[in-house]
Amino acid sequence: MMTGRLVAGRFATSGAENRTYKRDRDGKFSSGFGSKGSPRDLADHDDVIKRELAFHDSESGMSMAVHEISRKHGGPYVTLHVTDLAGAHVGEFAYRLVQRGEHGDAVFDVAHMKPEAQGQGFGTKASRHVEEVLRAYGNEKVTGYASMGGGGHAWARAGYDFEGENGSRFNVRERAKAKAKEYPKEVQSEIKAVAKIKDSTPMDFAMIGWRPGATTWPGKEIMRGSDWGMVKRLDA
Repeated sequence: MMTGRLVAGRFATSGAENRTYKRDRDGKFSSGFGSKGSPRDLADHDDVIKRELAFHDSESGMSMAVHEISRKHGGPYVTLHVTDLAGAHVGEFAYRLVQRGEHGDAVFDVAHMKPEAQGQGFGTKASRHVEEVLRAYGNEKVTGYASMGGGGHAWARAGYDFEGENGSRFNVRERAKAKAKEYPKEVQSEIKAVAKIKDSTPMDFAMIGWRPGATTWPGKEIMRGSDWGMVKRLDA
């Protein structure tokens, strides 16, 4: 019977995501940042935030830079703008850095790329860059909300898990079961198998019915229409 680890493992071999970031022995991505300090060393200094979160992707030619840092409501709320080679604004990301004494988290709030800038892998690389910076400064996790549309599938691919005990996982499980009748019996069996896994992950659902070379498949369709609370541990 299919297990969560096997399902997730199939997508992990995709070449495009392995070119920029290496994997360690446990399969986790790492950009080699190492340790740079504490969460407060990042959150308390605008110049550090601007320097560390800046990112350029040579393959797509797009760049990301801090547009604004607001401190009106608790920890810094950081808005990042994405520009193409011509300097046109083609995307936006936003995170809030949350301090809890000596500990720190980040809350993902916005991730948007204009249609003409999508499909080039920039969003995945930029998000992973932010995660590596947060990890290097000792932040423990990133939380957020995967919205309906492409978000649910994109964040599953990015390795985010369901936040909380059962709510989000239950919602996705019920959505998958409701859509099962739209697919062949083989896929229905796969949906049933994944739904039975107590700790099934977003990636488990996202990979239902995937086959090499496919551009769309049942799991992708299920997750693209899903919405769920998400979390990625950075200290694991």
